[in-house]
Formats: sequence, structure tokens, C-alpha cells
Amino acid sequence: MRAVDPGRGWMSWSSGKDSAFALHTVRTGGRVEITGLLTHRHRGDRPGGGPRGASGRVLLQAQADTLGLPLHVVELPRPCPNDVYEQRMTEAMASARQAGAEQLGSSFAGEGGGVEA
Repeated sequence: MRAVDPGRGWMSWSSGKDSAFALHTVRTGGRVEITGLLTHRHRGDRPGGGPRGASGRVLLQAQADTLGLPLHVVELPRPCPNDVYEQRMTEAMASARQAGAEQLGSSFAGEGGGVEA
């Protein structure tokens, strides 16, 4: 019997425990190979302003480096109109497809946990 290769995908990443647990679940499940992390940040976030501030960018990058995964950051204006958000996320999904990702999700553990990239 031939082993089936797992699909490839990017994980939506917030830097918190829920993202870490979802990544762990996906990696141990073997159904999807995570090949990148996707996050967003607002331009102009102040240093020390939480996970999305300038110091948060350092944290996000350190987490990605530790996990051995590239970090893909969608830069958004503040405030961000919905049409701008949709355009930037559509561009991110196109980048994911070009990188070979077939899915994007916050958890691939259950049915319907990811979306097509």
C-alpha cells in the first residue's frame, strides 16, 4: 500500500495559544503539511502595542523562526475599509497558491477546518 502525501497549507497565525494548539494538532494529524504562517498587522501600530505592535512583529517573527516556517504578513491601514482588507487577503491567498499551498486555515483537524487557497 502506498502512503498518501499530505496536502500543503498555510496556517492563520495570531501568536497566541489557540494558534499554537491548532498548529500542534495539524502537525500531529498528518493530513496537512503546514508550509507557512499568515498574519496581518496594521501600519502605524505603536511599539509595545500588544501582539500587533512593533514589538509584536518581533515576537511573531521569532515564533515563526522557532517553528521553522516562513511568516507572511499582510499589511493593513488603520482604519481598514473592508474592500482593502478583501483585496490584500486575496493577494495573500494568491501568494499561498504560488507557494504550493492548497489550503489556508486556523485548524485543519476537523471537517471543513480549512479553506481552499
